[in-house]
Amino acid sequence: KILLLAAFPDFEHKFLRNWLSENGYAIASRTLISKNKYDKTFINTAPVNLDKVTISLLNQFDVIISDATELDALSKTEQSAIYTQVQENGMGLVVEADSIVSPGAFYAAPFKLYPYHGKQPSPAFLYVKDADKSTAPLPGEINSYIRYRPGEQALVFDSSSNILVSSSMEGYGKILFSAIN
Repeated sequence: KILLLAAFPDFEHKFLRNWLSENGYAIASRTLISKNKYDKTFINTAPVNLDKVTISLLNQFDVIISDATELDALSKTEQSAIYTQVQENGMGLVVEADSIVSPGAFYAAPFKLYPYHGKQPSPAFLYVKDADKSTAPLPGEINSYIRYRPGEQALVFDSSSNILVSSSMEGYGKILFSAIN
C-alpha cells in the first residue's frame, strides 16, 4: 500500500498514480491544490482520513512517495511520525528532490546533493544499476546529482556516472532519494 504526498498537482504524480493503480497497487494520494485544500484520491483501497499524517495513518501503508516540498511543509509532528515509521517499523520512503530540499531534514541527511557544474549531458540518458542498456533520452533538465557516501546504494546514473537515484538504510526502513525532477 502506497501513500502519495504532493505539494502541487503535476503530470508526473498523476502518471505514477495511474501506473501504480493499473499494476494493482493500493494507493491513497493527497495533493495540495491551494492553502489547506487537498485533492484526495483512493485507488484499490478504502478511503482514510489524510488530513494529518499520524502514526495510525502510516500503519496502513508500506511506502510513502513524496516530493521534498511537501515533506518540508509537514508539521514537525507529522515529520516525526514518518521518521518513526521508517526508523522503527521498516516503512519505505521515496523522496523526489525539487527546489526545496532541507539538507538537515531526516530524509535528505544521508545524501549529499550537488549542483551540476558546467553543462549536463543533454539529452540525459539514464543507466539503471544492473540493467543492460540505458533508458530513452529523458526530456527536461537534471539540476543536481548525488555524491556517493558509504552505506548508500546507487541505483540510477547519467552517462557521466553521476548518481541520480540512491538509497540508504534508515533503521529498519529504507529511504530512496531521487535527484530526477
